[in-house]
Amino acid sequence: RRAMEIREEKKVLKLSKPLVDGHGWDSINLEHAMTFETLAMEAELKKAIVDDLHRFVRRKDLYKRVGRAWKRGYFLYGPPGTGKTSLIAAVPNYLKFDIYDLQLGSLMYDLGLISLL
Repeated sequence: RRAMEIREEKKVLKLSKPLVDGHGWDSINLEHAMTFETLAMEAELKKAIVDDLHRFVRRKDLYKRVGRAWKRGYFLYGPPGTGKTSLIAAVPNYLKFDIYDLQLGSLMYDLGLISLL
């Protein structure tokens, strides 16, 4: 168990975006320092998000048993400077998970989204 914890601490997180042609992903190292401790957000909302993330991680086996893909998404909207990017950076830093960035407005049809999954 301790070996896994050490490996997770050293894991280089990736931020992946769809390739311009829509066939595959381009990945870079995610080097954003934002954490939930430094994120400027109402304490109750922050707690709700962290609780949701914990619930999602705990239910990995449930997703497998019912034949569902184990993935979690958040739809964020708002004007620039309201913390969307900071929140998205805090999530993978907290969970030590890679992240995939989809701009839904750039997808013309459901098929475009399905081909990325």
